[in-house]
Amino acid sequence: MNGELIIRGASVLDPNRPLAIADIHVLDGMIVAVGDVAAMPGTTEIDGRGMIAAPGLVNAHTHSGQHLDRGIAPNLPLDMWLMWVVHGGNPLSPDDSYTLAMSGALEMLRTGCTAVIDQAWVPTDAFDEHVEAMASAYADVGLRCGLAPMIQDRDIFESM
Repeated sequence: MNGELIIRGASVLDPNRPLAIADIHVLDGMIVAVGDVAAMPGTTEIDGRGMIAAPGLVNAHTHSGQHLDRGIAPNLPLDMWLMWVVHGGNPLSPDDSYTLAMSGALEMLRTGCTAVIDQAWVPTDAFDEHVEAMASAYADVGLRCGLAPMIQDRDIFESM
């Protein structure tokens, strides 16, 4: 976000201080001051009373390609579940990878995550297209992402 913003009267969560009510001054998307902030004419102000301002959370382990599996895949022991998920579904297109990363990113952002490490399984025959699609989804949502594609040199059955 470009421009100037002041969030008034939020309860600021700072691990180094007790919970306190303060104003937050944001300039061009960066917090520049916390405390009593004087506004310049034309500054956008948001009423933060009754809200908690906290640092963004980091999801250090997700697999964007499996974002919807929790509602589709059966409740199985891990090895059998992996076979179901990896070999039981349809192959993903780059558009599918974009959609899955986008839906996961929107959910994370809605719940306070501002950054993620995505260990996404990427097919080797369309590696660049899938990685670009996932990176685009995270950029479009505005979520910082460390994309760590997983590739395999052994079939899942060999590894068991």
